[in-house]
Amino acid sequence: MAIEKEERNFRIVGKTNVISESENGEWNLEANLVSWFNHPARLELRHWSPDHMKMDKGPRFTKEEAIRLRDTLVSMNIEEMDF
Repeated sequence: MAIEKEERNFRIVGKTNVISESENGEWNLEANLVSWFNHPARLELRHWSPDHMKMDKGPRFTKEEAIRLRDTLVSMNIEEMDF
C-alpha cells in the first residue's frame, strides 16, 4: 500500500529496507521507491521519522543509476575495506 502525503506531494510506492535506526528511535535511514509530483518513482536514501511525517534530504537514483551503484559497491569489495 502506498503512503501518501498530499502536503508534500509525494508517494512512497515501494518500501524496500530500513538500513539503520537512530539510537533515540527518532530517525530511520531507509531505501524507498518514492514518486514526487506524480513523476516516475526513484530509489531514495533518506532519514525518515518512523511515521514518515518528517524526512531529511538524501540522494535519488533512477533505475539505471541504482544498478550502476549496486555494481560499483560490489566491485569495491567493501567487506575487506577498513572504515
